[in-house]
Amino acid sequence: MMEVIMSSSIPQSAVKIGVSDSIYTTLQVLFAIPTVVYGYFSAVFLSSSAKQIASFFGLSIHSESALVAGLSVGIMVLPFIISLLEDAIRPVPRSLCYGFMALGEPCYT
Repeated sequence: MMEVIMSSSIPQSAVKIGVSDSIYTTLQVLFAIPTVVYGYFSAVFLSSSAKQIASFFGLSIHSESALVAGLSVGIMVLPFIISLLEDAIRPVPRSLCYGFMALGEPCYT
């Protein structure tokens, strides 16, 4: 979804002020962060946040829960997935987009 927004849905006024460039820069920075930093972030921040949210709902979880591990891996994989989607969506020819639009589908390139 993020790649669809970055490739076509950002208005031209936002592109002129550099919104898409700042999104790409942020993704490149996330891509360069080592996995140890993601692990530390999840151990310090995500585990305590998960405990607080679980206690709010009357549940008890451990700091080594699968929820925290899944969230940290999801955050860690996000730049890679967006990069793959960018490589898949950008080269779609405009003629195929017109065919998709004729069938009632939105074209995102």
